[in-house]
Amino acid sequence: MMKHARPTKTAVVSRAKSDPLPDTYSSLDKAEENENSSFKWAAVYWKEGGINLPENGRMKLKYNTHLSFRGIFGTKLDCDLTQISVETESRMNGMIRDAFRVVVRSDVSKEDGVDDDGNISYLFTTVIKDPTVVVERIQSA
Repeated sequence: MMKHARPTKTAVVSRAKSDPLPDTYSSLDKAEENENSSFKWAAVYWKEGGINLPENGRMKLKYNTHLSFRGIFGTKLDCDLTQISVETESRMNGMIRDAFRVVVRSDVSKEDGVDDDGNISYLFTTVIKDPTVVVERIQSA
C-alpha cells in the first residue's frame, strides 16, 4: 500500500498566498484596512427574479467613495456612494433578517434594466451576525 506524503508548511503557506479570494467566510472584524483606504468583507449576492443561485464574493468599500462587489462567477458591481442608498432587508418573507439592500437612485439608473420605481436594487448577505454593522459602515463613509 502506498502512503501519501503530507504537504509541508511552506507548501500550505504558498497555496494560501496564491488564492485570489482567501477565506470567503471571514468576518468584518478580520477584514483588512490597508494603505489605500479600502475595507473588505465576504458577501453573498442574491440574484432576484426567476431561479438564480446565490454568488459568493468579496465586497469592498474603496476610499469611502465607492462600493464594489466581485463574485466568484464573474459578477462585478461598482457603485458610487453618492448614487446609492443602503438599508437592512429581510429574506424569505421576513423570516430571516440577515440581508441588506443596495439601491441605485432612479435618476442614475434609467439607462439600465430598472424595476417599477425606476431603481436598480441588489440584495446581499454577509456572514456577520448583525448586518446593521455593514450598513452603518457603508452609510458612515
